[in-house]
Amino acid sequence: MRTPNFVKLSIIIFLFVSVFAGCKKDEMQTTGNVRISFVNHPTDLTVIISPVENVTIPIYTKLNPFSGDLVTELNAGNYILNCQSTSAYPSIYETPGFQVRAGQTTTIAFDGNNIAHVQ
Repeated sequence: MRTPNFVKLSIIIFLFVSVFAGCKKDEMQTTGNVRISFVNHPTDLTVIISPVENVTIPIYTKLNPFSGDLVTELNAGNYILNCQSTSAYPSIYETPGFQVRAGQTTTIAFDGNNIAHVQ
């Protein structure tokens, strides 16, 4: 018994549509966010973010005044945060910087004593 041509064609079309309808482009996220919050934020505060590989060239500099919260998107990687002010904000060098992971938010909170806590 022979299968009619239109049934064969229908099966081929069905398989073709099934294969291509099931394929999705893989979206790889390569960036994450960093949220920096300050209890004390003087008007002369400068926030500098540099990659660990080259701390002499900042990739992000935010001059103040701002509300006390700063959120920025960065590529996944390791960074150093340096805050400069006449109030003597320390850098986060004790923790070898901070890490930004793709699709996640790293939080750095400066408390009332200007001590940074990476979360």
